[in-house]
Amino acid sequence: MSKVSKVLQEMIDSLYDYEERLVKLGYTVKYSKADRFETSKTKLESQKEIKIGEEHTINLAEDMLDVLFAYENKIIQAGVPENDVGDAGPRLEQVWNDLCDESPDVVKSLPNSQTYDNFTPKPLEEEDNNRKHSALKKVMSVASALTTSITSQLSLRDFLREPIPEELGMVKCRLQRGQKRRFSLVLEKGARLLMVAKQFGTERDHHLRVYSVSDYKAYRGKMTKENRDASYVGKIRGNYHQTEYVCYDEGLDARKAGSIQEIRKEMCAVSFQMQKDEPRSCVVLLPKIKINSNQGTVHYETFRPVNKKAEGSLFDTFANSDVSRLSILTNRQPVWNEKHQMYTLDFKGRAKIQSIKNALLESVEDKRHIFTFGKMDNDSFSVDLSYPLSLYQAFCIALTLVKGTTNATT
Repeated sequence: MSKVSKVLQEMIDSLYDYEERLVKLGYTVKYSKADRFETSKTKLESQKEIKIGEEHTINLAEDMLDVLFAYENKIIQAGVPENDVGDAGPRLEQVWNDLCDESPDVVKSLPNSQTYDNFTPKPLEEEDNNRKHSALKKVMSVASALTTSITSQLSLRDFLREPIPEELGMVKCRLQRGQKRRFSLVLEKGARLLMVAKQFGTERDHHLRVYSVSDYKAYRGKMTKENRDASYVGKIRGNYHQTEYVCYDEGLDARKAGSIQEIRKEMCAVSFQMQKDEPRSCVVLLPKIKINSNQGTVHYETFRPVNKKAEGSLFDTFANSDVSRLSILTNRQPVWNEKHQMYTLDFKGRAKIQSIKNALLESVEDKRHIFTFGKMDNDSFSVDLSYPLSLYQAFCIALTLVKGTTNATT
């Protein structure tokens, strides 16, 4: 048995073990996913497609890892202490990543499904650290700003989290929904691939990890300490009902952090409400921007909750009506069109397909148009953003608009 087959079999064995534990904890397992995965593995072996560079093998491994993490979350939710759950998910993910690192065939260009309007995204490489951040001083073209505005103090990851300079106006991007619950954000001008995201967990209990792109390893879902440090931008966590989302930077959960400085920051929060026969409403909470005119620096207020009750979080601050530290965006409500018997909103060509996910976000303070999200085809969406948003915040908001609830509440 090859090394790859042994790792896949160990994943299947771990899935069987978790399914037995879930049954003992009172869960009903209608059908065994481990059985289904074992059947798929046997089929691939018969076709001699169990190879580290084969797309079917990669998809099978990543599917099994997703289910392993989902099972571990269910076991924790059943009251089992986290330390007693086991480490099959993270351990086997690391083993799989190490196997991928050993193979030169794993890191490839994006599949054809990632083509945007007859062009293929190019990776945005790390730029020379000696280049100066001049976008705050003069108007620059979008492509130029995004490739030369990285200072010796700013990494590519940090730059993606910086506010878009006001002088750039509206920056136009595309979000592409790919296979295996992957998403990517591309700058339309110059066809530059900026970030990728992958969903982990189940549809109801999931999070998305976001990476900057200087190569395609992140796109493959590989999470190692090396690319976490270099490419990992942050994480989006949604609640069970998919009505609230919080977007974090690359910091650690408060329970795992060794100091306050290591605790992850909240970069934005998104809330959805859906009433029967009414358009979906959306509220976006952003940390307020602070400008130091003497030093010429721009950064966001810090929101770093230190406990489970989320005291000091964006949602907690908003609930306590302490809005002085927040920038608040809401979606512009569509109007009822009697002739067509539907709600309508003018997206000025940036939405070509009717969808409940389409949204125009504007500032509560001055009603200024800040963000556009419009469905262009089945798996492609326009993402237009302006100050005070960062590229990372815009990507996160766009992902929540795709994943957020479309079910009416009563």
